[in-house]
Amino acid sequence: MAWTAVVSLTLFIVVLSISLEMTIRHAWTRADKAITDNLDAVQGAAEEAMWTFNLQQATRLVQGLAGGEFIRTAILIDSQGDHVAEAARNVGQGDWLSRSLLTRDRPDLARNQTLIRQGTLDGEADQPVGTLALQPDYTALHALVLEQFIKAVWAVSLLGLVLTVSIFVIALLTTARPLRRLAATIREIGGSLNPGALMAGDLINRDDEIGQVARAFLSTVRDLAHRTQESEDAQTKLQNILDGSIQAIAVHRNFKLLFANDAAARMFGYADAAEMLDECDFRQTFANAADGSPEGFVDLLTRDDMDEAHLLTRPRLRRDGTRFLAEIAARKIRWKGEWAVQTALIDVTARVRAEQELRDLATRDALTHLPNKALFLEQLSFVLRDARPGRLGILFINVNRMTGFNDALGLAGGDELLRQIGERLRSQLSGRSVIAKFPGDKFAVLMHNIDDESDLIALAQRFDDLLQARFNIGGEKVQTTLSYGAAVWPFDGRNAEELTLSAERACVSANVRRAREVVFSDQSMNIEASRRYEIERRLAEALTNGTLEVHYQPKVRASDGRLVGAEALIRWPNADNTYISPAEFIPVAESTGQILDVGRFVIRQVCADQERLARETGLMVPVAVNVSAIQFQNDDMLRTARQALEAHRIPPSALQFEVTESATMDQIDEVIPMLAGLRTFGIQIAIDDFGTGYSSLSHLKRLPIDYLKLDRSFTRDVLGDDGRSIASAIVGLGHALNLKVIAEGVETEDEAEALRRLGYDEFQGYLFARPIPITEYQAWILAQRVTGRS
Repeated sequence: MAWTAVVSLTLFIVVLSISLEMTIRHAWTRADKAITDNLDAVQGAAEEAMWTFNLQQATRLVQGLAGGEFIRTAILIDSQGDHVAEAARNVGQGDWLSRSLLTRDRPDLARNQTLIRQGTLDGEADQPVGTLALQPDYTALHALVLEQFIKAVWAVSLLGLVLTVSIFVIALLTTARPLRRLAATIREIGGSLNPGALMAGDLINRDDEIGQVARAFLSTVRDLAHRTQESEDAQTKLQNILDGSIQAIAVHRNFKLLFANDAAARMFGYADAAEMLDECDFRQTFANAADGSPEGFVDLLTRDDMDEAHLLTRPRLRRDGTRFLAEIAARKIRWKGEWAVQTALIDVTARVRAEQELRDLATRDALTHLPNKALFLEQLSFVLRDARPGRLGILFINVNRMTGFNDALGLAGGDELLRQIGERLRSQLSGRSVIAKFPGDKFAVLMHNIDDESDLIALAQRFDDLLQARFNIGGEKVQTTLSYGAAVWPFDGRNAEELTLSAERACVSANVRRAREVVFSDQSMNIEASRRYEIERRLAEALTNGTLEVHYQPKVRASDGRLVGAEALIRWPNADNTYISPAEFIPVAESTGQILDVGRFVIRQVCADQERLARETGLMVPVAVNVSAIQFQNDDMLRTARQALEAHRIPPSALQFEVTESATMDQIDEVIPMLAGLRTFGIQIAIDDFGTGYSSLSHLKRLPIDYLKLDRSFTRDVLGDDGRSIASAIVGLGHALNLKVIAEGVETEDEAEALRRLGYDEFQGYLFARPIPITEYQAWILAQRVTGRS
């Protein structure tokens, strides 16, 4: 009997040891599968959350995972190693010995899944977006092992007890009745898996062996019920994860929908997943290709060479027939024992639209919506591949006086003018011609299949005719002109950049020369353009550094030589004490708009010098400042003069403005109000270089002016009969209009005497003084005072 007890005890211990190991392995496998299933279920959503950097979604994901079975901590880590989202469940440390027994010599349950964003565009590589790290909950695993082991102990104990009792009963009683009763009772228990139903009976309350078996069997049934509930909970959690995903997920087999989450239902226009499963014909969610087949559909079930497919952007149809664009990933899966296709979709309609808008911003001018310079060069490069020599040309266009328009109309008005000009120019194009808006006030036209240069000239003429009609800008009637430069491939450039640059340089040349015709590119223009760019750059530095100078050339009364005024002349010194000629840099300044800054500098410097002269010499005579046509388009001139005069506390009569005859006649309607405003303020006006333009008497009478200045070319010819006649006519005209007449460029006593006899009021020229710096001008004034001429 003792031997039997020892054998029984040994067998019991062996069985318990085996049960413990099997329980641990079973629990470990179960935990491993649960963690892996959770990781697989959320991988797609995690990749999307990291790609879109959706912190809210990322937080929900890790919180959902941390609440899952056997997971203690869930962390989303970006590609730089920073934690984006983290969630952890508060758990105990567990018994060290039990944990050691569990973890010793077993695979680590921790998971670190690299998240990769599949490329969505042609040629776009897959991009790692981060890592999803899951740490196991060993406390839960310990609890499960303990629970299962206790059950195993109970089961083994029960089994041993049953066997022992059976053997004992058989041995002692040698009767089958208890066994039959036991079998009948087990069958009775087996007929119901509801623990409550068993507990309602009296079987478990029996004190005999039948009661013991009933109670053990009840425990087993409860364990089965618990496992069933755990499985249902896991399915519910997985469904919640799928429903919370922003990805639409659907499973279908031959277009029969087997599963869909709520995101898929919303994407395709259904109230929920149940409605979609009931009513959706998955074939109807595909747009038809040209051949009638479903566009973007890959039948994975019929292909042995492909288990998954990634489609970048494909059209799909909602329930109401509206189209949207989706990014699609499909793969084969086993569904209830058979192959099916799982499809994950993301609606990328908004993203594609945003990308197109960004493309437009990068290639279209925001003001005119015309192609910009980048797109123009791209199209030109493409066209040049098939172009024939001499049959492709570029007409480059500059809007003249745009700086003045911006100042007069404001930036918004200037933009509106450019927009309307762009509309008019575009209306004249046909065929494959392309017009583009370049930075600033420039346009460019690409013309295909021209016969010769006359086609470019004819287009420019059509543009000029179109611009004869004035523009209405904020109630103001505005008229503008254009300058044109042209280049023809391949004579003026081998590629798109060279050809466009040649046309632009020709346009700059046309603008400087104020040419009214199309100027075609040649090699000399490239040299001239480089020179002009250097002047523009250095002039900007001179204006910033204050290295420009103002020199003064005195004007004297013709009758007695007394000082009556001076002309302020801008001078630009070189490092070697020489001067850059105004004839070289003034045209560049006018074409770039720098003339406005030059004009402001001269006005302010003249006022400062006038204050100094009044203080140190006690004498103040008017100083004339030259004003270009561009400055007359800018209402800033009067404001600048007013501020400078007030800053130095000198009267407006200390200033005179000289404007060329051609500038006033070209835009007389705009000039008259400005001249009148200056004159009303107290600044006198002189018409410079008179006799070189085409003034009519009627126009001259309308101008609010005080002086006429005889051009120096007539002064040189005054000793001849023709020159004397012209000079006499001009002085007579000036006096008839109650104007004083000045002769400039007087260099000899004979010229001065001849002009004096003709009745000229004032002289200016080298005979009396050259243009001199302020210090020499001050000394000249003092010397004149000593001789009694000031």
